[in-house]
Amino acid sequence: MIGGRNKPLAHIILRGFELNTTLPNNIVKLDYGEVFSIIRIQRKQNSIYLHGNAYKTVTDAFKFPCKSTKVRIMKLSRLCNRIIIISIDDI
Repeated sequence: MIGGRNKPLAHIILRGFELNTTLPNNIVKLDYGEVFSIIRIQRKQNSIYLHGNAYKTVTDAFKFPCKSTKVRIMKLSRLCNRIIIISIDDI
């Protein structure tokens, strides 16, 4: 893993996908439905935490032949200004 204890990480691999702090690999959908933009990845003790912002508005990019959110394609807007910290286990 890149980085030492409590230092920011450049990237991580989660379930075969690279996550980092630049588009397009910085957008994730959390277990509870929010879409999150990663601005920092940090290791603390034995856990990894993501710092970032949630999107306030998530809508369908198209509705035919099905709603785009059913195939995990979303139109994102209104990024929240407040930075939140989540555990890697929330993805």
